[in-house]
Amino acid sequence: MKEVLLAKYGSANVQVLLKAQGLEKITTLGAIADAGKPFNDTAVEYKDGDIEGTFVNVATGEDVVIGEVTPPVVDLAVESVMAITDTVTKETTVTATVTNSEENATATVTVTPDAALEAEDIVVEDVAIDAEGNISANLGVLPAGTHSVVVTVGEVSSEAVTFTVEELTEDEAAVVEASAAVVVAEESKLQDDVDAATALVDALEDSDVKTALTDRLTAVQEAIDTEAAAQQAAVDAVNAADTQIKLATALKSPYFVDNYKEENIVAYSNDLTNDYTTVAEVNNAVKAINDAIVAGSKFDVVEEALNEAHPNQLTIISVLNDNFENVESDYINEYVNEIYTTGAVTLTSLKEIQDAIDLVNADKAVEAAEDASGDLAADGNATQKEINAAQGLHDAANTLVEALDDTAALKAGTDQAALVGQLVVVQNEIDAAQDALDDMNVAVVAANEALAAYKAAEGDLTDAVYTDLVAALAASPKVEGTITAATTALVDATEEITIVGVALENLAGFADAFGENADQETVYTDVVTELGGDLENPSIQTDVDTLKGLLTTLNAETKKWETYNAVVAATDAAQMRTLLFEFANTEYVDLTSAQKLEFAERFIAAVADEDNTTANFGDINTLLGTEVTTYAGLIDAVNDAETITAMRAALAAISADYAALGAQAQTDIAEDILTKKPFATITAIVAAMGL
Repeated sequence: MKEVLLAKYGSANVQVLLKAQGLEKITTLGAIADAGKPFNDTAVEYKDGDIEGTFVNVATGEDVVIGEVTPPVVDLAVESVMAITDTVTKETTVTATVTNSEENATATVTVTPDAALEAEDIVVEDVAIDAEGNISANLGVLPAGTHSVVVTVGEVSSEAVTFTVEELTEDEAAVVEASAAVVVAEESKLQDDVDAATALVDALEDSDVKTALTDRLTAVQEAIDTEAAAQQAAVDAVNAADTQIKLATALKSPYFVDNYKEENIVAYSNDLTNDYTTVAEVNNAVKAINDAIVAGSKFDVVEEALNEAHPNQLTIISVLNDNFENVESDYINEYVNEIYTTGAVTLTSLKEIQDAIDLVNADKAVEAAEDASGDLAADGNATQKEINAAQGLHDAANTLVEALDDTAALKAGTDQAALVGQLVVVQNEIDAAQDALDDMNVAVVAANEALAAYKAAEGDLTDAVYTDLVAALAASPKVEGTITAATTALVDATEEITIVGVALENLAGFADAFGENADQETVYTDVVTELGGDLENPSIQTDVDTLKGLLTTLNAETKKWETYNAVVAATDAAQMRTLLFEFANTEYVDLTSAQKLEFAERFIAAVADEDNTTANFGDINTLLGTEVTTYAGLIDAVNDAETITAMRAALAAISADYAALGAQAQTDIAEDILTKKPFATITAIVAAMGL
């Protein structure tokens, strides 16, 4: 619609000639005004279809001044946003009205779930806006809570509207689940989906909703049954056909017509077995016949080309490349041996030729893997690069072998099973080389560490025990057993050099843990005696092995005293909880995490009680056994109580405040606790008492 302003010339009756698109029309400003168009003393607005052109004042012959009308500014707006939850399906639908949107514009609906749900926004894009500016978006069943929704068109968004979705009752949730299952069945029309939906619908309480869902499933079942009957009739017609004419008619059924080729009817008549039970079986059989005919025709062409090419290997390899996959020119001799006999192609199908090519490739790949694995040294001298290369060849060959048709044969005794067996041997050789290399690497690391330790101990680097290990490391080939033996000898020599220093350090550690009377302990004095009794100038009284045995005992006792000291000093339940694992008390270990923490707090108090004897690790261990048994027994007594009397006794053992209550108050609390058990902790039991 063209809008123009016609500047007024003289009176309202001045004629105006509108020239446009080869047409001429004479009108007057007065006529325009009389037609209901706006008119005043300065200008008029004129609309007349898509008229464009020159406007001429007929009276004067002068052009009329015209100008584009500035259209009124009308803002895009999104209004009347609502979220409505269906009372039956529980699905929420958001509606809104959009004004002044552009043609083909769409809306986006964004729902922000209740913050307590910690869920992401639900966004529905490309929602259609109808001719009246209305939109509707189904959001499905939303989680219970207070949500907000915003509708956006272009860069304009509505105000956020808050709405609440109520928690579904058990019955409502069942209806929602059943309804969703019915929709799945309606869309898939699969018997399994119908059966699953039927089970859910049957479990619903009797209602109009259940009846409606049942009716919908009945309709789906009828459609399935009708389709099944039609398919069976089509299959029966194929099975019953006893002439090519009848068979052609049967195969023109909508179920088979896409695969049916009339020119193949003779082959269908000869090769179809007339004992099919499903549409898929018939289609597969028909497609197989079609493929065989196509392949047979192509084979004739390929066979002729191969026969003409022999014995020219360049031409043969070209024909093979054009018609088959995975052709390797290096294997042309093997391909020729398998495809030809006395210069003629002896294989009878494209598949047989492809099988022969594949088996040649697999056999060659296995040979390459065997060569690589056979060259690997199993004494630790194979390099990782060599092992990795052999493994790569094995894996490549294995892929080719697994893809073989096991009926193919390259030569007598060489089929898929035989190649699989060869690859097992290859993998064993690779594994042996890898294990030997791993052992060698471990031995070399240990040897270098031993050499460094011997140097740090200021051992004699010209001594045979050191030079033997250096020689073993430098030997080619290296032998892991030789390196290990030399390493063991050097470690023993290092221990003899350092054992005195280690013993002095361990004595100091024991003294720190035990206290000022450490030198009176037998385990301490035994070590001192072994050092010659003089810690200022110690030596080894007998031998290293004896001293090492004594140090093992000393270290164990040191650990006990360190644990004892930490337990006595502990004031934090988390710290105590960790320390108590050192006692390996199975009853404590079997407590839950919450119980361990609660017990640790109680055990801190037990250790601090002056009535308890906690003079050493053993006393703490005994106290732990007693306290954990008591603790577990208090909880078990509550959880095992079956009567109010038994519960009163169990609660009284836990809480002095409870024990001080009157009989009726104790009974009321005990009866309530009976309904709330079991409990995991004493804290939970005391909280349930409400005291």
